[in-house]
Amino acid sequence: MSSAFPYRGRGTPIFGTVLRPLVDFEARSEVTGEWVRVEDALADTGADASVLPLHIGMLVVNKVASGKKHVVHGVVPGASLSVFVHRVDCRIGRRRFTAPTLIADSIDVPAILGRAGAIDRWRATYAHGRLLRIRK
Repeated sequence: MSSAFPYRGRGTPIFGTVLRPLVDFEARSEVTGEWVRVEDALADTGADASVLPLHIGMLVVNKVASGKKHVVHGVVPGASLSVFVHRVDCRIGRRRFTAPTLIADSIDVPAILGRAGAIDRWRATYAHGRLLRIRK
């Protein structure tokens, strides 16, 4: 089974429109049991783990601060970010997976689909800066 995700254009103040490997996925809420849609998550092979901004994390986990607290660098260059580690059940289409997920203590960070438990589960191919394809 293969899924393809065309890159999406996003405006930047420096380069104008830039194409990025953005994917939509869903995270299962511990609070309601419903699936919460996470839109425009950056599929980032340079990210060790997936990241959710606080406002989405609060919909997904019962108590954000119950996760193990860490401080990470690199999400926001030159700055540190406090995060809480949780295991989150996710799905992309029919592909279900559980991934370690960092819930940021800020809403000013992008959603990121990282390697551990997510991208590394599949063969991910980034084709000419235009398409992300994932296969089993």
